[in-house]
Parts: sequence; C-alpha cells; structure tokens
Amino acid sequence: MAIESAVKFRRVARTACLNLFLGLLASGAAFAQLPIKPPAPVTVGSIIPFSHGGTGVWNQIYSMKVSPNGHIVFLDSAASVIYQIAPGQTEPSIVAGPAKTNGSSDCSDLEPAGTYWNAAIAFDQWNNLYVTDRYGSAVQFCRVPYNASAGTWSFSNADNWTGPTYKNGTSSAPIPPQDLQVGDDGTFYVTTSDTESIFKFTVNESGTVTSVTPMATGLEDMVLSLIHI
Repeated sequence: MAIESAVKFRRVARTACLNLFLGLLASGAAFAQLPIKPPAPVTVGSIIPFSHGGTGVWNQIYSMKVSPNGHIVFLDSAASVIYQIAPGQTEPSIVAGPAKTNGSSDCSDLEPAGTYWNAAIAFDQWNNLYVTDRYGSAVQFCRVPYNASAGTWSFSNADNWTGPTYKNGTSSAPIPPQDLQVGDDGTFYVTTSDTESIFKFTVNESGTVTSVTPMATGLEDMVLSLIHI
C-alpha cells in the first residue's frame, strides 16, 4: 500500500512539473511575440576604442558631456587632457593639455598630469565649457568660450573663473568644486571637495553668479550614518 502511494505521488509530481514546464514555454513564446524595439544601430565612428591604464591612448575618463553644438567632449583626469569629437570626425582631437611637471594651471592649460585635480566638465546654454579644479589654490573653475573659427574651446589665462562662493565663518570663500552638472533649466549644481556639500546656483551669459543655495551638507557624515544603521 505504501509503495503504491509513493508511485502515485511521483506520477502526480512529474505531471505537475511537466505542466509547469509547458506553461513556462507557452508564456515565453507569447512574450517573444511581443513587439520589441531594436537597439540603435552601431555605425562607423560610433565606437571609441578605450583601454584602461597606461597601455591605452587614454587613462581614466572622469567626465563626458555633449556640447550644445554637438561635440562630444571628455576629460581624462589622470592625464589632465580634454578631448573632443566634433560632428563628422571619426577620431578625437585634443582641446587642452596638462601644465608642465611641478607647474600649475592658470586655465591656459590644465593641472599637471597625475594630479587628478581636474575632475569634471560641463556646458552652459551659451556653449561655454566649464572645468572644475578641486584642489587648485589659484583656480577653482575654468570657463572657456567656444572659438567658432578654430572649431574648439581655446583655453587662456583669461578663462580663470572664480565661480560661486559660500560663507566660511564670517567671510565668503570660493567653493572648491568636485563634480559639476547643469540642469535642463540652466541651473548649476556643484559638489564640493572639502565640505561634502551640494550647492546650486545660476550663471548669466556674462558669467555672473547669482542665487547660490546650499542643497545638502554633511554628506559624508550622512552616508557613514546610513552604513552603520
């Protein structure tokens, strides 16, 4: 009797598993028939060869943006070099390079290679290129206008831009920038490299900063508190 019950149980179990398997096949076939949008086609020049480390053309790409006039611009923070791929180009060209060893940036070039001080790039609606300098004592931002005749952003020491300031005790101090983003409405958002804060501010066409507002402070302490919850 016990043997017959065991045999019946195995038959029932096998039948249930078979039904489940057939059901999954049917549902999979139904999903396969749903219209699926194909991925965008890969075209010549749309793939950029990249090798991490010292063996490739680039080292560490920290930031990439598309300018209002359609240029792909990216920052190799390890080498302190900014590249661009202009519309119609298949290979990148250099926009700005590093200062000499033991030198420093004055916005005619970037910080020396290996410092990682230039951490992010961004564009405003007027096609000005912004570069952050997170540990620079003389430079916090470079704000570089587009040179249409040269087809690039021509860096010079006139592009040294203080950017927003914040209250440091009783006086105002420049914000040491880490990352920088510009929203669709033109509002700037910057993270600081020393106070673990996020500030938002606005910039007009001439480069004047207005409406500096702290969005979040003490981010490092907040993250550490979340880790230990």
